Amino acid sequence: MDSQPFQKFVYELIMNTTENRCIVWASCVLLALPFVNVLSPTLTGLLEIVLYLLFIVTPELRKRFVASLPQPMVIFGFGLYFIIMASSFWSNADWEVKLRAVQSCRKILLLPIAIALIDNSLWKDRFLLAFIFPVAVMAALSWISWLSDITVYKPAEAMLRNDGTQGMTFFVAAFASACMVTYHKGISLKMKIILMLCCFVVLSNSIIIATSRSGYLLGVVLVGCFGVYAGGKKSIFITLLLLAITAGMFYLSPAPHKRIAEGWENMLNAEQSDVLTSAGLRVIFWKNTLSIVKESPVIGHGLKGFQAEYAEQVAGVEGWKGVVTDDPHNQYLFVLAEQGALGFIALLAFIVSCFFQKTEPLYRLLGLSILIGWMSTSFFNGHFSSSVEGRAVLLWCAAMLSQRLSQSESLNPFRATTLPLRSQ
Repeated sequence: MDSQPFQKFVYELIMNTTENRCIVWASCVLLALPFVNVLSPTLTGLLEIVLYLLFIVTPELRKRFVASLPQPMVIFGFGLYFIIMASSFWSNADWEVKLRAVQSCRKILLLPIAIALIDNSLWKDRFLLAFIFPVAVMAALSWISWLSDITVYKPAEAMLRNDGTQGMTFFVAAFASACMVTYHKGISLKMKIILMLCCFVVLSNSIIIATSRSGYLLGVVLVGCFGVYAGGKKSIFITLLLLAITAGMFYLSPAPHKRIAEGWENMLNAEQSDVLTSAGLRVIFWKNTLSIVKESPVIGHGLKGFQAEYAEQVAGVEGWKGVVTDDPHNQYLFVLAEQGALGFIALLAFIVSCFFQKTEPLYRLLGLSILIGWMSTSFFNGHFSSSVEGRAVLLWCAAMLSQRLSQSESLNPFRATTLPLRSQ
C-alpha cells in the first residue's frame, strides 16, 4: 500500500494552515459520529458540539454550509423541522418540556453539515469504512461474548445502545459491506476480502445472536433493495431468491424464529391477552392513537402534546392496556397526532425529496435503501424522531445522497488524497 495518502493526511491534520486543519478535523469528527452515535450518548453530544464550533469558527466551512442549503433534502428537512417546532405554539405541554424538544431538533443541522464535508465519492467511501470497521469489531466482541458465555463490555445481543439499535446497525454495516464488494469498482482485492470478512462477521451475528425484530425487518428490506438493484432484467427473480434465502435463515435460526413468531402471536392476541408484551402493547397504542388523531386531524395536538392526550384517552382503563406513553411506536401516527396532516405531508415531502438527490448509483443505492428500511421499521417505532435512529438516518442520507458542491475539490486540499487500499 502506498504510504503517500497517510503522510498527506498527517500533514493536513497537523502542519497545514489553521483553516485547512479545521476542515480536516471537522471531517474526522463527522466520520466518527455515525458509530459513536450508536455507542455513547455522552460522546455523541461532545462530538456534535465540537462539530458546531468548528463550523462557527471556520469561514470555509460556513461557506460550504450555506452552499449545501439549496439541496432538496435540506430544504424539505428544514421545512419538516420548522413545522415540528412551530407546533409548540398550539401544544398544551409545559414550555420547559417543549423547549427541550425544540433543542433536540438541532440534529437537522447534521444534514447540511454532512453535505458540506462529504460531497464526493472519496469521502463517501471514507464515511462507509469508518462505520463498517468499528461495527465489525463490536460484532466480533459480541461473538466472543456469546461463544464464551462471558460478558465482554455488554451482553452479546446488546453491545451497542440496546438490542434494537444493535440489530439495525449490524444489518446496515453488512449491507454497506456487501454493496462495496459487489459494486465498487475502485477498491483493491485486499480491501474486498477485508470487507467480505466484515460482512460475514456482522451478518452472521445479526442472524444468529441478534434479538431485534426491527433489525430483522430492516434486513429483509435491505436484501430486497440489493436484489432489485443487482438483478437488472432478472431483478424480480433475484430479489425473490434472496428474500427466500433470508427467510429460510431466519426460520432455521432459533433467535429470529422465536422472536418473529412471538411478536406476531402477541399482536394477533393483544385485545384478549392479560399479559403485557411489547408487540401487544403497540397494537393498543395504535388503536388509541387513531382516536387522538381524529380529534385534531389537520394540525394535531402540538409538540409534546401526545402524552397528555393519551393519558386522557386511557383514563379509567385498568391493567396494562391503561399504560400511559409518550410514543405510540409508529412514526406516522405520532406525527399525525402531534403535527396533524400538516406534519405528515411535510414528513412525506422530506422522504420524497431524498429521491431527487443526484449522486452516483452506488451511493444512491446505499442512501435510498437505508431510507426505505427506516420507513419500514417506522411503522413499529419512531425511528425518524428518536435520538439515536433519527440522527443515524439523517447522517446516512446526507453522506450518501449529497450532491457535489461547486468547486468542491479545490476547497480542501486533503479531498484529492487517494483512498488507501484502492487499486492503482
